[in-house]
Amino acid sequence: MDAALDFQEALFDANARSGVERLAYLTAADAHLDKLRLYLRLVHQWDWLTISQYQHVSAMVAEIGRLLGGWLRQTLSPLQ
Repeated sequence: MDAALDFQEALFDANARSGVERLAYLTAADAHLDKLRLYLRLVHQWDWLTISQYQHVSAMVAEIGRLLGGWLRQTLSPLQ
């Protein structure tokens, strides 16, 4: 739960900033998303979710990862 809240907080902070500062918060958000992916795999391994629940939440997390990756690339592009 903490990783999800930390992820959301990093996104809010990134949205309020620009340039290098935004990049730092987006990188932190990416790390929090990696933690969420790990926790999701553990939950699946321990059979705390059905297969359909796991597939659904995995698809949502994958889409969030694609969106975050796009935001990271967009932020990084002018800095290079």
